[in-house]
Amino acid sequence: MVNFIFRIHRLLILFSLVIISIISCSGRDEPLFNIQYGHFQMTRNPYDGEEMRIDGYYYSVPEEDGGRTVLLFYRNGVFIYGGTEVTDTVEKTLSDTLLFIDKWLYPEPELMKLRRSLPDQIGIYQIDGASLEMEMWERRFFGYGVVTMTGNIIDDSSLIIIDKRDELGYYNFPKNLLFHFRQFSPKPDSTCVFIE
Repeated sequence: MVNFIFRIHRLLILFSLVIISIISCSGRDEPLFNIQYGHFQMTRNPYDGEEMRIDGYYYSVPEEDGGRTVLLFYRNGVFIYGGTEVTDTVEKTLSDTLLFIDKWLYPEPELMKLRRSLPDQIGIYQIDGASLEMEMWERRFFGYGVVTMTGNIIDDSSLIIIDKRDELGYYNFPKNLLFHFRQFSPKPDSTCVFIE
């Protein structure tokens, strides 16, 4: 038992020394850990088509947990991805849910500033006929990985997301998730310093 405690004590001292040396060696004004983010395979192109409406947002049908996913597309080829934990229950009608989403799109100014300064859940999209392809950043432990989504445009007010995968091929999205359009103005700004 004493030997075990001695080993733990040595490991704690060694770990502390490593942390102290890392911190003391970083005599820079930069943060200790820089944000790392993956790179898109696609390039951003402005969207000037008529295949789908972009004067509002798309909201999904309720998912298994009752939440909904929200997609905002912009003419500059940028899109914003978000989710809500709102559920449609007896007390909450679809109308109530959509009003909640409308308010969710405009958070407090500080949160909006933070949203624009991080490459999180924002990306680019391309449309080819009825095919929709999107790439966005999603938060990881020390950075942001790239997630690819593919889907089909049903009509100018409905689309279906067929697939969502990260760079390792992990699928974490309901298959064939249907989205409907809701006109909404003004939309949040799509400015992101990480997108060229």
